[in-house]
Amino acid sequence: MSREVTQILNHASLALQRLAQQYKDKPKLAALIGVFTPKVQELEDVFWSLHVDRRIELAVGEQLDLLGRVVGQRRDGASDSEYRLRLKARVRANFSTGSPEDIYSVFRILLPTGTMKITEYYPAGITLELHPSIDPALVDLYTDFLDDSRGAAIAAQLLWSSDFDTKMFTFAAAAFLNGLHNIGSTTLTVDSTAGFPDSGSLILDETLSNEELVTYTGKTPTSFTGVSATTASHSNLACASLANADYLTMGYSNDPGQTQGGKLAGVELVS
Repeated sequence: MSREVTQILNHASLALQRLAQQYKDKPKLAALIGVFTPKVQELEDVFWSLHVDRRIELAVGEQLDLLGRVVGQRRDGASDSEYRLRLKARVRANFSTGSPEDIYSVFRILLPTGTMKITEYYPAGITLELHPSIDPALVDLYTDFLDDSRGAAIAAQLLWSSDFDTKMFTFAAAAFLNGLHNIGSTTLTVDSTAGFPDSGSLILDETLSNEELVTYTGKTPTSFTGVSATTASHSNLACASLANADYLTMGYSNDPGQTQGGKLAGVELVS
């Protein structure tokens, strides 16, 4: 049965208290005890320092570096607080059996406030999705942890994003015309212009025979104004979508005022 270890801070007074009654209040004996107890206290303090400084939670600087050598985790420029998390995760990874629960426990240490999803694929593969966005500079670090935590002969992929989920592959800003719009229209009435920038370009009836590209210079909550005159007619509920060449290569985004396409997610293969 383990017993909690505490530091003794008062060896001198304890030594005097433990004297038999007939030896109490003897100045010479007290002086003699006073010669030895400071050395005992000094040893106590040194051994206590050795005891606590080897704890990941309390170690600092070079003490953490020494612990890193023991468990096999480089600092790589991390601050003490960051390095502590990596050391704890490394200890957990060193004892991993490759189960989803073990992998989860490793990355829960590394990302205490993030979310993650582990998906298993028959016969021997997994993916680990990390959310929300992570620093791309940490991808190699996380890949190493996944590699060391997975089971032998298990294929693994790390899925991650360097941007917020709201900018990842959501639908492009789109609105629907309210009523028939004839050739030459310079105002487009729609259900809502929410999510569109104050000015820009629109594709009307994309992929249909009357598809066209127009520009607009302003908007109200339910209309686009200053539209370059339409060259075709567009029926009620025709689609008007925000035009941007970036969408072709970067996915979509519906963030308010977003003029760039959505960010691509990163995939890191574990060799």
